Amino acid sequence: MCKIKNVRGGSMKKYELIKDDFIDIGERRLYRIRAVRDFGIIKSGDIGGYIENEKNLSHNGDCWVCENGCVFDHGKVFDHGCVFGNGWVCDHGCVSGNGKVFGNGKVFDHGKVFDDGQVYGNGMVFGNGCVFDHGKVFDDGQVYGNGMVFGNGCVFDHGKVSDHGMVFGNGQVYENGCVSDNGRVFDNGRVFGHSWVFDHGWVFENGRVFGFEHVKGEEVRR
Repeated sequence: MCKIKNVRGGSMKKYELIKDDFIDIGERRLYRIRAVRDFGIIKSGDIGGYIENEKNLSHNGDCWVCENGCVFDHGKVFDHGCVFGNGWVCDHGCVSGNGKVFGNGKVFDHGKVFDDGQVYGNGMVFGNGCVFDHGKVFDDGQVYGNGMVFGNGCVFDHGKVSDHGMVFGNGQVYENGCVSDNGRVFDNGRVFGHSWVFDHGWVFENGRVFGFEHVKGEEVRR
């Protein structure tokens, strides 16, 4: 669970809600925010994105929501996290530690983005999925079901990582490739072309899996 420890006392707040500038998403009303003090690269008076209430965005750190970014429901942004473009963070999604969500990226349903992880270009992280340590999910990539992308791993072009699958160490999953059930793609491994790595299958050391191939419980390397 992500928790925000906001500062107490109005003098330390870094933003305010603009009550006459709002949008409605379903039954939830989100308000545009405005900085009330300088922090990071943000200056007092800068206009930000939309949040539902102050539980969505910490007053501590340099975290921010800008442009048309939206954070609502139980979504949280803290530390140095940033949501911008048309990014969304909702349900119990969290963005922290230099994590970024932008360009139609979405984080929801207990998804987490932190430690320089990025989600953008219609990428989605949900269902306890995690993206961190310079991992990237973009171009309709999906990470969910306790899947993890980190260590410069990339998931894109309808690639999917789920059910404790991991992509790291410059591994890539794309073109409808799937990694699940404790599958691993790392050390420059590639999974693409509707292929599936699962049930403790590993692709590494420049290994390639493509063309509808299934890798179950075995290792594929160069």
